Amino acid sequence: MFQSIKYISKPGNIINEDYVGYSDSFLFVLDGATGLGNRKPNEKGTEASRFVSLVGERLQSCLEDLSKNTKEILQKAVRISENYTIDKTFSDSEHAELIEHSRGQAYLSPSASISIFRINGTLLEYYGLGDCTATIQFQDGSIRTIHEDTITLMDQKVIATMAELARKKAVTVREAKNEIIPFLIENRNKKNTQEGYWTLDATGIGIAHGIHLTFPLQEVQSVSLMSDGFAQICDTFYLVRNFDELHEKMAKEDLSDMVKELFDIQDTDPDYNQYPRFKHRDDTTVIFSILNG
Repeated sequence: MFQSIKYISKPGNIINEDYVGYSDSFLFVLDGATGLGNRKPNEKGTEASRFVSLVGERLQSCLEDLSKNTKEILQKAVRISENYTIDKTFSDSEHAELIEHSRGQAYLSPSASISIFRINGTLLEYYGLGDCTATIQFQDGSIRTIHEDTITLMDQKVIATMAELARKKAVTVREAKNEIIPFLIENRNKKNTQEGYWTLDATGIGIAHGIHLTFPLQEVQSVSLMSDGFAQICDTFYLVRNFDELHEKMAKEDLSDMVKELFDIQDTDPDYNQYPRFKHRDDTTVIFSILNG
């Protein structure tokens, strides 16, 4: 079972679009992505925060049911029926619009990356969809990182373009962001397509394309799941050399101290010039656990 569980989830702005869930038999992290339209949050939050909260609450209540596999549970969680009002989280018209945008103007609709660890008998199951990162330390001390890098590589290409535009126009990288919105829209419109990337949205189309792995439970010592905001400790701000080192750091240190260190270095670079990125601070979520098989 999962033991000594520790986690943290901090918003990058006012509303947190990440979600973390756990029990002694599963862990999961959802990392929501807002649509690129001009929609403003309502009293229930952003569309992305509402979407991940809905899915997260359903996963929390369903993942212990081993009679269903993870993909089946996820399909139930997103509830793709266009005529169904999802627990009053979205109205009928809002839900129909989410479906329509997900199938047409994909850049307008919210989506989420997700990573799940689930104990099933003598096996540790992993399911991942999108760009969350998982790490596993085995009993022999070796560490494995699991990360589907399609979204990451697409983002890195756009960030490089943004930095180059900033250099050419003699502006800050932050000021250059408006220039690359068309590239972001182009990428987002490749959501859940063969030529783009697979992710979780209201249609459930991407679920079949997630990564599914199993490991003998007795061989695993500890695990972590993180959103890309927390992964920036390693891949953007280089506070550690690699994800192996990040896993070992999580095992030994307070997660809140690690997040504070990340937030402090972000605050030293308000114009994104030293560490090019899309936003000053992303939602930052991680969960870490020791296993006792």
